[in-house]
Amino acid sequence: MANIRIESVYKSYEDNHVHKDLNLTINDGECFTLLGPSGCGKSVLLRMIAGFEMPDKGKIFINDQIVADSDTKKSVPPNQRDLGVVFQDYAVWPHMSVFDNIAYPLKIAKQSKEIIKEKVMNIVHLVGLTNLEKRMPSQLSGGQQQRVALGRALIGNPSLMLLDEPLNNLDANLREEMRFEIKALQKKLGITIFFVTHDQEVALAISDRIAIMNEKGKVMQIGTPFDIFENPANDFIFKFLGVSNFLDVKQQDGKLYIGSQELFIDKKPNISAPHLVAAFRPTDVEISRSKGIVGTITRSNFLGADMDYLIAVESKIVRTQINTYNALQNNLVFKEGEKCFLNFNSISWFNKDTMQTGHEGDLK
Repeated sequence: MANIRIESVYKSYEDNHVHKDLNLTINDGECFTLLGPSGCGKSVLLRMIAGFEMPDKGKIFINDQIVADSDTKKSVPPNQRDLGVVFQDYAVWPHMSVFDNIAYPLKIAKQSKEIIKEKVMNIVHLVGLTNLEKRMPSQLSGGQQQRVALGRALIGNPSLMLLDEPLNNLDANLREEMRFEIKALQKKLGITIFFVTHDQEVALAISDRIAIMNEKGKVMQIGTPFDIFENPANDFIFKFLGVSNFLDVKQQDGKLYIGSQELFIDKKPNISAPHLVAAFRPTDVEISRSKGIVGTITRSNFLGADMDYLIAVESKIVRTQINTYNALQNNLVFKEGEKCFLNFNSISWFNKDTMQTGHEGDLK
């Protein structure tokens, strides 16, 4: 296992300041995910940890050993950092079989044929490629090629794995399958994983902890998936983690108003400000035919297991979903143009005057 410490790291490309005074700690044996929008510097940080790039300022430690130090210009070569790297595009050599792709690092290290065969076949089994070791990459699916890349990264028994958007090129079903397999491998081998992605579902599914970056490369919050999802530090994080709804709420004389309608909820806001924003997920909304905030169905979609609605509330649009069976049983299948009523199971509150992002939902 390995720990990583990023201390006061700066990185720029001409006038583009990617990281400014970045500090992070990744603990032994955890799956730590760096989550953020495209272009925020996630892959740049991974490349600095791997040794492919050098920070302009700051230090990087792996297992309490300095591997990059801008003051002394010290940089430990990638092959001496005891790590494996898997990239988004697999980087599987098309002219080599599965066996030879995975064996390549051992051949470079000039290990014996007997040791290479034993280690490679163990890895082939571990990553689910049994009986496929003689195939060429062109004979493999995308998921199988990704397993080859994982196997090649694992063959040297690294204490640290760096995964840079490794599931991007897979279809939805394979992405779901591979994210659970990666987590299972991490638990089985006890290695540390530093995972870079912009995919919230993947991050929530596999991570022990998540660090969320904004578009400027600033870390906004670090915590467990549950803590971050349930207790977002700000509206940027709430908006970034899945489908979100925002409604302007006025707080006056102890009452809450959405437009001209009074909002009745059990738990009052934890913010004392006249202009609030109520943030909630589609599943936090209860839709009915009586009692609540009045809205009008502007779009009704049957999605199989769920009914998906867009609802106009005052000057905003709210999205909600309801299980199709429940909708049929409770007369909650609405047509476009019908009136409905909304109540809320859970709301995260933000001060409108200090919000970090604009919020969508205005009717055009």
